[in-house]
Amino acid sequence: MSETIARNGNKETVRSADEVASMKVQPPVDHEARARQRVAEIRAIHGDGDFSDVYVDKWFAQAPPGWVYEWKTHAIWNKEFPQYVSGLQRTGWSPVQAVRHRELLYPEYEGENIIIDGMILMERPKELVDRVRRYQEKLAMDVVRNSERKLSEAPGGTGPRTAFAETMPRVRSHVGPVTIDD
Repeated sequence: MSETIARNGNKETVRSADEVASMKVQPPVDHEARARQRVAEIRAIHGDGDFSDVYVDKWFAQAPPGWVYEWKTHAIWNKEFPQYVSGLQRTGWSPVQAVRHRELLYPEYEGENIIIDGMILMERPKELVDRVRRYQEKLAMDVVRNSERKLSEAPGGTGPRTAFAETMPRVRSHVGPVTIDD
């Protein structure tokens, strides 16, 4: 039987020896075993390499086959832009429902869509994304070709730019690191 007594203004609980003996004693925690178990879990995910540069992307969500996920702006400083979101929806983007990727959200999250740090996760069919990317790549290549063509043109009333080696435009196209000529 325990009783609470006041001693020097402090409340103290006094228990009998039988009560103390009958209390469940927590077994000691083996922290080294816990650490070994956690290392095994991490190695199962990332492999058996150096973990100093392991980056866990909190934004990663695997899209289902045939779909592409992208994070789009939803709000900046808590100001939402519904006209931007409606424009995205007109071009085929739709919000991803929160029930599909609970691992991205905290347990008490109650929102309908996945919104993190003002960004909303949206999806669009891969066919549409590939078509838009090909079109944008074509536009970019056209800009480069037009710029290269303009380099070789000379203003009216002046000599051609191809007359001397010093005035010829030197345009090289390649992908990779830039080399600097001496």
